Order: sequence, then structure tokens, then C-alpha cells
Amino acid sequence: MKRMIAWLMLMVTISSVANGFWLSLPTLAQEQATPESVETAFNNRLWLPIVANATNVDTSDLVVSDLVVSDLIALDADLATVLSSQLATQQTSVIVIFKDQLNVKTIGGGNRKDRRKNLVKALRKKADDTQGNLRARLAVWQAQGEVQSFTPLWILNGFALTATNAVIKKMAAAPEVARIVLDITLQGPPAQTATEPSPEQNLNIINAPALWNLGFRGQGVVVATMDTGVDATHPDLAPRWRGGVNSWYDPYGQHATPTDLSGHGTWTTGIMVGGSSGGTAIGVAPQAQWIAVKIFNDKGTATVSAIHQGYQWLLDPDGNPATADAPDIVNNSWTFSAPGCNLTFQPDLQALLAAEIIPVFAAGNYGPAAPSDVSPANNPEAFAVGAIDNSSAIYAYSSLGATNCGRSAAVVYPALVAPGVNVTTAGLFNSYALDSGTSFAAPHVAGALALLLSAFPELTVTQQETILSTTAVDLGPSGPDNMYGAGRLDVLSAYNALVSTINPPTSTPMDTLTSTNTPVSLTSTPTDTLTPTNTPMPTDTPTADLTLLPTDTPTTIPTNTAVPPTATATATSTNPPTPTATPVPPTATPTNTPLPATSTKTPTKTPIPPTPTKTPTKTPIPPTPTKTPLPPPATPTPMPDVIFVDSFEAGNFDAWTTTGGTTSRISVTTAARQAGAYGLQATISSGASGYVIKSLPNTETSYHARFYFHPNGATLNATAQDIFVGLNASNQVVFRVQLRFSSSNYQLRSVVTSSAGTTNSNWYTVSNAYHPVEIAWQAGTSAAYSLYIDGSLKETVTKLNTSAYTIKTVWLGPSAGLSGSPGKEYFDNFVSKRTSYIGP
Repeated sequence: MKRMIAWLMLMVTISSVANGFWLSLPTLAQEQATPESVETAFNNRLWLPIVANATNVDTSDLVVSDLVVSDLIALDADLATVLSSQLATQQTSVIVIFKDQLNVKTIGGGNRKDRRKNLVKALRKKADDTQGNLRARLAVWQAQGEVQSFTPLWILNGFALTATNAVIKKMAAAPEVARIVLDITLQGPPAQTATEPSPEQNLNIINAPALWNLGFRGQGVVVATMDTGVDATHPDLAPRWRGGVNSWYDPYGQHATPTDLSGHGTWTTGIMVGGSSGGTAIGVAPQAQWIAVKIFNDKGTATVSAIHQGYQWLLDPDGNPATADAPDIVNNSWTFSAPGCNLTFQPDLQALLAAEIIPVFAAGNYGPAAPSDVSPANNPEAFAVGAIDNSSAIYAYSSLGATNCGRSAAVVYPALVAPGVNVTTAGLFNSYALDSGTSFAAPHVAGALALLLSAFPELTVTQQETILSTTAVDLGPSGPDNMYGAGRLDVLSAYNALVSTINPPTSTPMDTLTSTNTPVSLTSTPTDTLTPTNTPMPTDTPTADLTLLPTDTPTTIPTNTAVPPTATATATSTNPPTPTATPVPPTATPTNTPLPATSTKTPTKTPIPPTPTKTPTKTPIPPTPTKTPLPPPATPTPMPDVIFVDSFEAGNFDAWTTTGGTTSRISVTTAARQAGAYGLQATISSGASGYVIKSLPNTETSYHARFYFHPNGATLNATAQDIFVGLNASNQVVFRVQLRFSSSNYQLRSVVTSSAGTTNSNWYTVSNAYHPVEIAWQAGTSAAYSLYIDGSLKETVTKLNTSAYTIKTVWLGPSAGLSGSPGKEYFDNFVSKRTSYIGP
């Protein structure tokens, strides 16, 4: 009997094993006699969503009915809060990140091309090996209507997913998932307006023309831009687009070819690679090629998932790892909307570095508060660039360090600085734009790296970062500091330092793009004027942040009209002040006579006629240029744009003229800070509070003001509460920003006074968090008044007769409508300007 029982048990075991073996084999959907369950699909490890009849699939075994949000540790805290307040059937966009991540630093190869190919293959394989189970589940749920869309991401091994909250909770319970975060939206820059071009002093300041004279103009190098797109029809950019299906990517699918509705991406690309069709050279590396990712959609916003997809595309633009079509440099003139540490894109940046692609970032426009570093620029993998003007003075709003984001100890921030004030570059519709911000400093560095890579193609990312930092012109306190970083970018010094250790190849320029803004030719006999000319512009006026608009009234800037060559084709130079830039016409017999060396230190600017040969004669390497500070502007200083700035970092409100209301109820506290150490706290009690007053405006006829506001959970009612007010010299209210609590939401609006009375904007809902709020006001018989929230234009009221008003005083803080509104409200980072948009 015992033997019989043993044999029976053995037969049952063999049968079970055999049955399990057959069930574990992959099956085709059309071969299934009955609909398979999702669990079976998991066991079969289906790769593609092949399902015979998904509507009949039994998913009851996957219901997570006994789970609450707090149990799902994979959920990000912000996402958990969102899900807890919504129905299970509501759909939310998220990023799902897997636990099993590739260590990109372990991927090697014999050269850069091999390393990039191996990296892409390894990342794709990791995704293939780990995502199959959840792809199968998502395919079933998509067929049932519970998943709107999902996009596999191999750059960070995860998904971009839009699904019901019930599905998201089920995903959070999956053992493969490390975390799930909201797919948040970033605000892009507003559209540009065109202004006239001016001489490009910024290129001389970084010594780019000296590399051109040596034959290195970026040839053979590809730069990428992650921005609002690029206007590929601009004559300064069209010849340099690489072209083809692997040179443009729009993750939103709105445009099949390069397009830019904003202008910001066109600006930054023009600084990197622009030509000289307008009469002066605008691009640092005019023979490099560009490709682009349009991370901001036509509405001016970007999602985290689209940015992930953009970085993923850059690693392998044509989808074939065996082809070498990835860029060498990626310029990122964008940031998150507030200072702080956010490592969302760290895996993407790590993958770029592993592929020897350097990510250059604008440091941000959140100064002068310190620290005001912002992500992703402050991530350890990013190379952050601050902004200076053409006299090497720091741009007023350039973000400052130090930063410890993603690090065990604080480091200097930014890495270095480059020109970013009153920079002329390509604009929309064949125009030229003049504007300021770290957005325009970063592409100087990207272009400079293109010059160096055209001379030294095998430079590693580490070598590139090191050489720029160690050869920068020291500014400010001796040594690296948290305002200028290592100092001002100097690409000629970087080249000279590399020459001593690396033998550069003979330059082979591409199609000749002769610049009309080239400094004195270098000779083999060093003289005092071997330094490329650095003629300063008039006083630079700080303008906008990442989301920049050019100033409404262009600064008067003298420009250089190049004298046409004479019959003997000998180039001469004049510098008369003139409001336009005249291109140099070609001559019948062009030659290139270099200006002889001279001991005078008068800055000059020599146009170069077209060169008939394509291989320039190699000129002996000049010594490192002197570090003589640039002379001050010779022209009268225009009225400054900035009126008043205060981020309350002094720990008090002494920078303001006075206070109003109940002064004892306002204070500067750490709790109220938006960035830096302090912010303004206004306590409302018994229908009263206080506010700060600034009387610095000088009867302004054009006025912009931006401040950060946080309702901080204050108990409000539907009564409109004044939180920012502008008055004329007679204390008449000209405009005001108001707050209320209605329909369970905090709401903001603006009110403007004209000859017809007061005009109200709509109410706009804001969350219980800090928000940048900006107003733009003008005096005139047909003027406009605009309200911006979170860097987005909410409403413009036009055709107002405000000619009878000027701005003399502003109040910041709750000043009216306070009955029944106890609580504490926060304010920070106040900026006022005369003419130009400020931004978040």
C-alpha cells in the first residue's frame, strides 16, 4: 500500500510539472481557445500586447481593494495626495520607474562611437528584459478603457502612463516598480518680439573669433537644443541644420519639421551656430550642425514625460544604435520654475554622460538671492552657466550657489559664466532679437565646446568641463566663487592649454561662411594687440528670466558698419555709431590682408571678405590673451530698466521706503521663504494686517512688477482682498492684484483703472503654494494691462486710456478686504522694472 501511494504521488507530481511547463510557453493570441487571464499573460511574459478578446479578460484577481494610498510606498507623496482626493475612475498622467536600473557607468567601448552604441543597446535590453510583464497588463487595461496611453521609456527603464487611479495603485503594488511620480507640466517661455541687431561684442569677449582664425569653426560637430523648437527658415540657421528624419523630434507630434512658435529656441540656437547674414556674426560655432527637440508644445508647456522622451531620442535619433548620429553637446536653456533640488532627470543626464554627450544648462535667473540654484542645472551631471554683461559684471538675476543637490557636500555654483546681457541672435521671421538672461549664456558655452571639439574631436566630457573651468578668466574674489564660478569663458585660453598636451588636426572647414565680425588677424609675432578685440556695449540692462521677452524699447547701441573692400580688395575698418548693421558686399577679386600687428590698445573690428580657398593656412598659435578688464562704455548710460529688487535676504524690510497698515503684523521670517533664507510674512487678524511700501518709482509710464505669493492656507472668503497695489503721486489706485477663496479654491485677479473707470480680469485658480505673479502696466491713450501667473500670460486688457496716470508708489501685502480672513500669507522675491517682462 505504501508503495502504491508513493507511485501515485510521483505521478501527480510529474503531471503537475508537465502541465506547468506547457503553460509557461509563449502563445499567440489567435491560437487561444479561451481568453487568457492577465496573470497568465504575466506567466507567459508576453512582449507585445497581443490579446484575442481583451474585453472578456478576467482581472478580478488583480483588484487591490484592500489597499489604501498610504500602503503604496512606490507612490510619490504629491501623487498620493492627488489620488486620495480623486475617484478611482479618474485618469492621471504619471511616470512609472522600475527598480532594476542599468548602471550606465559600466558600459565601455573602444571609442566614443562604440560606447554610445553599446550604451543604447544595453539600455534597450534592460527595458526589454524587465518591462514585459507590466506592458502586458497595461495592454489589457488599455483595451478595457482604463489606460488612455502608455509609452515605454528605456532611457530610465520606465513608462509614461496616463491611466485611471485604480490602475496606478495596482502598478504601485507591482514588485518591479520602484516609484511612481506625477508627470508634471513645465511652463515655457513666452513668444518673442523682434528687435534690430547690433554688433556682437559677446563673441569677442569669449575669444571665439581667434579660433575661427585658426580654422576651427565647429566643423564636424553636432549640437542639440532642448527648447521651444527652431525656426529653420532663418538664413543664419537654415544652412546648419543637419536635416533628415534624425535631426528633429517633436514628442507631441505637432510639427514634422523644425518649427518654433515662441522664438526662445531660435535665440539659443542662433548663439550656438548662427551665421552672419545680417551683417555681423552671431554664432559661436558657425560651421557646427544643429538638431533639435521641441520639449515645449505649441501652448508653451512641457511635460516631464516629453522631456524624458527627448533625452531618449538624443541618444539614438534614428533608432539604430549602429549609426553615429547622436549629438556631441546638448544645450538646455530651461529649468524648473523655482530654486531647489530636483533629481527627476538625473538618470537621463547620467546616460548622456555615459555616451560622452555633455549637457550644458542655464544656471537660472533667480538671483540675487543666495543660494538660488535650480534644477536640473544643479544636478551633479549638469554643467551650469551663469550670465555676465559685456563688461564682465554679473547679470543681476543670475542664480548663485553654493549647491549640494545630489551631493554629500556643497560645491560652487555655477560652473562658470558667459555673456548673457543684451545678446543679439537670430529671431523669428528672419529677424534678430536682443535680450538677456542665463538662457543666452549657456549656448555660448555649448558653441565654445563645438569649437574645441572641431580641433580635438576625442575630448571626453571630463576633459571638456575641466579645460573650460581651469582656463576661465577669474572674476570676483580670487578663485572659484558662487557668483562667477570659475570665471568668464575663454575658448582661446582653453585651446592653448590643450595644444600643449594634444596635437590638434589640420582644420578642414566646411562650406565657407565668412564672418563680417572677425577680430584682428593673428600673426606669428606676438604684440600687445594679439587679444581679440573686446569693444564694450553701452551699459547692459538686466531683463528677463528663462521665459524671456525682448525689451519693449530697444537699448540704443552703436553698431559697426563695415566698409566695402576697395578695388584692391584690401580690408579696412571703421567704427562709426549707426543704428543698423550693413552687410559687407562681395568683391570681384577677394583677398584677405591681415591687419599688421600694432602696440596700440584701441579696440578695432576688421571685416574679412569671402575667402576663395577652403583650407586656411595654419597660423602660429598666439600666446594666451591678456586679462585686461574691458573699458567702460563710452556712450551715455541709458535709464536703467530695473527699479527695485528685494528678496528679504537682509532679514528685514528696511529696503522698503516704509510700512502701512498694522506694522506689527508683518515680519521677515524663514517660514515665509520661497528661495533663500527669508520671505515676508503678513499676519491677518481682526480684519487688519500690514504691508510694505516702496516709493522708488519715478512717476513711471511703463511698469512691470513680479512677486512670489503663497496663500499659506489662510482662511478667506469670497471678498476680494488686495495683495499688491500701484498708486500715483496723489495716492489714487492705478492697478491692484486681488485674492479670494471661492468654489473651494484660492483665486487671483487683477484690476486696472482708466478714464472709463476700473476693469477687472477674470479670476484664476491657484494652488496653496508659492506662485510667481506679474503685472505689466502702461500709460497711454490706447494702452494694455497684463496679468501673468506662474510665468504664463493669463489675460491682457487692451484699448485702455490710462494717459492720466503714472506709478509713484506700490504696496506689497494684504491691505484691504481683510474682514473674516485670519491666517498668514507669504511674499518673496519682489522685482520691479520699467519696460521688460520679468518672468518666474
